[in-house]
Amino acid sequence: MLPKLYLNHVFVVVGSEIFNALKNSSYFMNTFANVEFKRNSAKGLGEWEALYVRGKNTYIEIFEEFRGHKVGDYGFGFGTESKGDLDKFYLALKSSYPKITKGEFIQSITEQTTVKNTKTEFKCFDYLLFSNICSDNSGRCISPWLMEYTEETFEIRDSIGQYEKDNVSRARYNSKNWNPHAQLLDVTSLAVALEPEIIDIFANIMQTLLGGNSKRSKGSDDPLFVGADFKLELRSKSPQLLNFTIEMALTKPITAEETHIFDNAKLTLKENRAILSFVKK
Repeated sequence: MLPKLYLNHVFVVVGSEIFNALKNSSYFMNTFANVEFKRNSAKGLGEWEALYVRGKNTYIEIFEEFRGHKVGDYGFGFGTESKGDLDKFYLALKSSYPKITKGEFIQSITEQTTVKNTKTEFKCFDYLLFSNICSDNSGRCISPWLMEYTEETFEIRDSIGQYEKDNVSRARYNSKNWNPHAQLLDVTSLAVALEPEIIDIFANIMQTLLGGNSKRSKGSDDPLFVGADFKLELRSKSPQLLNFTIEMALTKPITAEETHIFDNAKLTLKENRAILSFVKK
């Protein structure tokens, strides 16, 4: 039996109008969540800038369109919570997915990182990367992968003592940046509109990762996948290029429904949930 599968983070590539509207909103950047606008770099990937929307266990990475990524591209990073679980997935997957890549995400150390040594880079996590799934019609792609944090990333980030040696959890990684006084608790559900040829491939991957644990959305033929702490719905009926909905839990319920507009992104809060949606103009 495969280990439990968790959502680590998701990325979405948006246009400059949405990106700047989010970045320039004091509410989104500070009240809704602790959102960091960061410049990062990694070995083999160059440099990039993104908004990092931090939850307790999960986070959202929002890119402006840049080299190699276009509006409507998505990435799904699924994670493990126990040291060594990634190897178990690899052993189970390599025969069915011979092109799966096992690698190391080597991140550069910047001035934004807490550093107590002279290292210039560190291994942030190990990963299993499936081939990008791209549409022949639109050319857009999604990137699914699995990841497991390394002890080195915690030594670099927060110097937690050796008693935490085997703790590679998402909560430990996010603890430095998640603000429990903000509204966002965690991402709980994702719904994304994709071309049929992408859905077929992605659905097969998700069924393998979850041991066949898939359902159908009520009143729909769209597949719904249920992980340890997340749901993922693959929608096929929308012709829009960018149609992505992220549902999140809040740290505490709100008394009145709120709606916040950021160009063509909309954030709605109701009771103990928030929904962030991105749509094409």
